[in-house]
Amino acid sequence: MTMHEKEEDLSQRVMAELALSLQMQTQSCHDEIGRIGAELRAIVPRCSADLSRLKLGIENLKEDAKTLLEAHVAHRGSSSHGAVLVGSQEEDEEKKEQGEEENCLKDQSSIPLVGGDHDDSPNHNPTSSSKDQVTDEKYHDDNDDKDDDNLASSTSSTPASSFRHTAALETLSTLHALKHNLNCAKQVLVAASTYNQTLAKIPSLLNPSTIHQCVQAWMELEHGAKALSGMPGKTQRQAEIQKIRQEILTLLKPVLLHALNKVDSRLGPFQTCVSLYQSLGEMSSLMDEYVKVRPSSVHKLWFDYRKLQVDKRNVQTNDNTNRYNEEDDDEEEEAKESLDNLSMKQEDDDDNDPSKTFITWLPTWYDAVLVLLSEERRRSHAIFGAEHAPEVMVKVLNECFRPIYSSFEKRLATLCGVDLSNSGGSGGDGQSFDAICRAYASTMQFLSVAYEQMVDFDNNTTSSFANAAIDGGGGGSYDTPARHKTPVQLHFLTLNAFVTIASPFVAHQRNFAALESNYSGTLTRDLSMDLHKAVSGRILSSSEMRESVDKLASTATLIFPMVQGSLARFELMKCGFAASDGLDTIDKILSSHFGELSISFHTLLANTLSNQKTSDPRFSNGFDEQQIHCALDVLKIAGEIRSNLEIFHAKVRDRLSWLAGRIEAAAEQNVALSEALEKRMFNSNLVPDSLSVSDVEVLLATSIHGDVGDGDNTKMSPSVTTLRTLSTAVDENDKSMFPKTLDSLNRLIKNSQLFVFEICAAVPLQILNEMHTLPVWSKNDNMLSHITSSSYGTLPQSYMTQIGEHLLALVQALEPFASDKNALNAANSVMGGIEHINMKYWRNFAHVIRSGHDHDDVIHFLRKGENMKNLILSLTENEMEEEVDILDDNEIEAQKFCNQWLDVICSSVTGLLLEKTMRIEFLSPKGCEHLCTDLNYIINVLTALGVSGHPHPLLIHILELTKLSAEELESRIVDAPDDIYSLKNIETRLLQMRLALR
Repeated sequence: MTMHEKEEDLSQRVMAELALSLQMQTQSCHDEIGRIGAELRAIVPRCSADLSRLKLGIENLKEDAKTLLEAHVAHRGSSSHGAVLVGSQEEDEEKKEQGEEENCLKDQSSIPLVGGDHDDSPNHNPTSSSKDQVTDEKYHDDNDDKDDDNLASSTSSTPASSFRHTAALETLSTLHALKHNLNCAKQVLVAASTYNQTLAKIPSLLNPSTIHQCVQAWMELEHGAKALSGMPGKTQRQAEIQKIRQEILTLLKPVLLHALNKVDSRLGPFQTCVSLYQSLGEMSSLMDEYVKVRPSSVHKLWFDYRKLQVDKRNVQTNDNTNRYNEEDDDEEEEAKESLDNLSMKQEDDDDNDPSKTFITWLPTWYDAVLVLLSEERRRSHAIFGAEHAPEVMVKVLNECFRPIYSSFEKRLATLCGVDLSNSGGSGGDGQSFDAICRAYASTMQFLSVAYEQMVDFDNNTTSSFANAAIDGGGGGSYDTPARHKTPVQLHFLTLNAFVTIASPFVAHQRNFAALESNYSGTLTRDLSMDLHKAVSGRILSSSEMRESVDKLASTATLIFPMVQGSLARFELMKCGFAASDGLDTIDKILSSHFGELSISFHTLLANTLSNQKTSDPRFSNGFDEQQIHCALDVLKIAGEIRSNLEIFHAKVRDRLSWLAGRIEAAAEQNVALSEALEKRMFNSNLVPDSLSVSDVEVLLATSIHGDVGDGDNTKMSPSVTTLRTLSTAVDENDKSMFPKTLDSLNRLIKNSQLFVFEICAAVPLQILNEMHTLPVWSKNDNMLSHITSSSYGTLPQSYMTQIGEHLLALVQALEPFASDKNALNAANSVMGGIEHINMKYWRNFAHVIRSGHDHDDVIHFLRKGENMKNLILSLTENEMEEEVDILDDNEIEAQKFCNQWLDVICSSVTGLLLEKTMRIEFLSPKGCEHLCTDLNYIINVLTALGVSGHPHPLLIHILELTKLSAEELESRIVDAPDDIYSLKNIETRLLQMRLALR
């Protein structure tokens, strides 16, 4: 069926319903006109007789009042005459009262008592009591106005003292009281005359054909009982009315059920039931019966999904079973088990994965519920009217979910079990918790749209409450009618329904931290496996190292989309409540990933350095510049990790601040609505016109996770306080949000710095490790005559020239990376604290010379060597003249970066060189000559690099000490004072090496 045909069919259905409604209303009007005409024909004769009697009584009252006024005017005479007059007036009043009592007894002689015999007079119509009352009251009011005018004119025309005026007013008040009592007596007598007769005729009307007359008679009976509320027998009358009411409801039940079955095609019968139930004051029970049958279609659709899944499994089982039909009978059981295992392995397929199938199907079911609500919105207005339609819609929405709560919970538990202790449960599925979150997001979207379907309830009851306001004299607070609800009441009724609808998700929301940790752990395990695969195996070439580094770079930052998803799930399921637990989960995810990345760096470094042995020709010939580029890319990876973490950190703070504001806004609105609810105020402006998805989320989360005080805006709620604290940054190293992550990041940065250092300094460090064991230090002149050249003198040894060439080549290797602005910015962000790398070499040197000072501050001063310059022999500053080039900012930053690494590498090489020099066991004169040449060479190289602080003063000092003879050195040691840098120990150690060969 096309869309046009559907619209045309819907229009025809609407027109048919309107036609039926018009027909029923027309017929009801005709019936009402006939009934009113019959009542008027019966009332007119009785009214005529009553008017005659009332006219006579009023004339007598007027005569008595006139007599009383004349008596007061004549009071000016003698006291005896006044006393006689008063006495005669009292006698006249007594006679008048006796006459009235006799007339009343005569008039009421034919009226039976309550509970006595019934009046069978054909002239008496029980339905005329209320009409008589209205006519009599109008007549009395007209005559009272005339009497008041006559009394006022006679009083004003007669001169009298203040005493006479006071007496006249007291008499007039007595007459008005007498009139009121007579009217009350009349109402009681009329009610007593009609109650028993109405009670007697109701049993004959208790049948479906006269149900309307029965309900009307019951209403008259209830009206009479109210008039007789002060008379004896009240409890008996209430019991009789309640019994008849239950009998009528029992009689109406089949009629109601039949009308409900036909409500889709005919509205007339059900509208008739609505009017009858409204007369009986049973609209609540009528609504309950109505809403039970309305959502039957969506209930069928819900449970058909389970049948559909069972049918799919049966089809799959049958298809698989056909494959085994040719097997032997003794293998039948084994074949069935294989089929079961095969069906369990098909979860990754979109058609067979329960989570994907259900999550895809759930929004379509929500759409069906929304279509039902849209139709119900129109139908309930036509049937129940604008006063009751909103409440009916809320009940229909609640009824759509009431029978499926347990089924909904089971389906969610199938996707993701809450109990993670069961290893075989579905809680360990990698995609399960994400499916729960997507289902919850669909539910929130549905509730937001459903609220819009009912949002006009604040306007539906406007007319009723406005009329109440006019009748009550205005003001801002009114009493709610018994069968109507204020907009605020309807709003809270809707929110309660929302809370109930979302209740299947409560267990997953309360166990968010554990479920999210399990789900994210599955994802990060896959990521960790990718990291380990990228660095597994030995690195035999620079291309292999480049491939590993590129894999690390592409995998390292994938953690941030994952934690952003975790943050989004936290906002969805927790809305900022229990923020510490949610952030702790993210903290564990990040710290674990950073730890795995640090391990990967260490593994890659070990695999790379495992081939750099002195026996390796490539190692002996120098280093591979591409390896240094790869090492610097590792530093760049650490910088990108830190940059992404700072961005994520700032985003989390912004989101937490936003969540705190959202909770506060929801609390303020809740307080205003609660006050309006308590005061029963009609103020539709307080009720929101719509609820966004985020509004629905925070309202439901407050009901589930809210602490004491979270719904009160008079003081800062605990949850808001926590969010405000976490979202306020103290400094860049603030650990209040992700303490474990920051610790892991610091370790990662140090490992990346160490990675670059080990690759860049691997050649000189490996060479210097064996320096102190070289035989050249202890050999005599004749043993080295064949090595040295008489024309050129002593040359630097090969190990030292390799070190010098390596250091000079580092400049060319570092510059290409430093010229890339983006790479340089990333690397510079993690260059802090790089000095920690060379501290161990200087600490080893201090241990060799037995300085006795292992404190970091002393080691730091020893490494810098700035304060020992006045203690050094022949120290000359580096006064090399260099051309001063004008550099831009990028070039300055690049030069600074290169100098930082050259400073660290040169300082480490210097510290290791000094340590190994102090470990030389024997030092011959020729050995001293070679040591002087080697030290002089490395000093020249360090000077050529132009790095501040190099060459180190101790290198120059040891060079000068080596040039001294043993006697000169010994004499210097005797005269040298002690110092914190242990220079005397260095000199002593050099003397020991030179004297060891004697």
